[in-house]
Amino acid sequence: MRFKNPITGKWTEWRAGERRKDAEALKRRIDEEIAKGTFGKEKKGISFSDFAAQYLEDKISELKPSTFKDYRQVLENHILPFFRRTHLSQITPARVQDFLRHLQRKGVSPATAGKVYRVLKSLLRRAIALEYLDRDPTIGIRPPRVEKKEMDFLTREEVEALLEASDGDIHDIIAVAAFTGMRQGEILALRWQDIDFRTGTVRVVRSFSPANGFSDLKSERSRRAVPLIPRLAETLKERYERMGRPDMDSLVFPTQAGTPKDRHNSITREFEPALEAAGIRRIRFHDLRHTYASLAIVTGADPKGLQCAMGHSSITVTMDTYGHLLPGHMAGITSGLDAMFPASNKESEKVVSLPHRRDEEEQQSRPELVANM
Repeated sequence: MRFKNPITGKWTEWRAGERRKDAEALKRRIDEEIAKGTFGKEKKGISFSDFAAQYLEDKISELKPSTFKDYRQVLENHILPFFRRTHLSQITPARVQDFLRHLQRKGVSPATAGKVYRVLKSLLRRAIALEYLDRDPTIGIRPPRVEKKEMDFLTREEVEALLEASDGDIHDIIAVAAFTGMRQGEILALRWQDIDFRTGTVRVVRSFSPANGFSDLKSERSRRAVPLIPRLAETLKERYERMGRPDMDSLVFPTQAGTPKDRHNSITREFEPALEAAGIRRIRFHDLRHTYASLAIVTGADPKGLQCAMGHSSITVTMDTYGHLLPGHMAGITSGLDAMFPASNKESEKVVSLPHRRDEEEQQSRPELVANM
């Protein structure tokens, strides 16, 4: 974009981006700064790398350890190498767009690029809050589009077959995953004190990962109480007795040494062989969480209740992920529009019979189920 610098009086050329809207956004920004009298003036002097260090220091108390580790790795591996020598006030929308192109040239996947973009956006918004920046340089800049992954889940009959084909720890772990919707890390961190047989609930309050050990769930939504169905409660009571009635602080699914089970070994040595024995396609362990949601919907679960049980941050997440499974979710649209359609004035209507599609055509036309999680 070419414009006349109000300070020097000379024509200046700044790179705005490839699109017309980028140039228009830059022009609006310059006009606003001229009106405020801040054009050409440096904000509080700080380099990007120095501010990034401050940002991470503040984030330690805000994020759970595993999430903080991800933020730090993203900054060190992707963001700092590109912006390290840049003054914070010099980051413009065009510079952010250049950064996204840089990630693409490096072969970074769209999913990872999106994650990197979100960390950068969070950092720049903190800079705005602390008045190092006047406006968000990421406005109008979009990360690469990520293709939605196909969501898979088991039917009631497949869950029964899987439980029938498994025994020992993996039988009980599968049962907890499929009938509570808990994540694998949450199940491995589960203690007997977290199970309340009197009220029929499981309190999900922490998680386990090999890299970060045990960590409390930070989000208020992710900390939740999940209903415990009677049959699963009986299964867990029997397990408690078999384990010799351990202390309440003991893990529900420990190794012989009392430590958490290895999540990778549990999948490759127990879960996947159980799938094969049951004659079921290979699915991810996380798909048992989707299975819980789909079975709950089939039995008439209230969407708000499902949101609480799943630990979703909002009902929007729940509906975006599982709304298409709700029975009759399109019925209201159909009946409502049909009522608005003018009645025919003809005394008799011609009935048209349309041929049915072949079964194989119907199979091909079934929409895929996708998840945003």
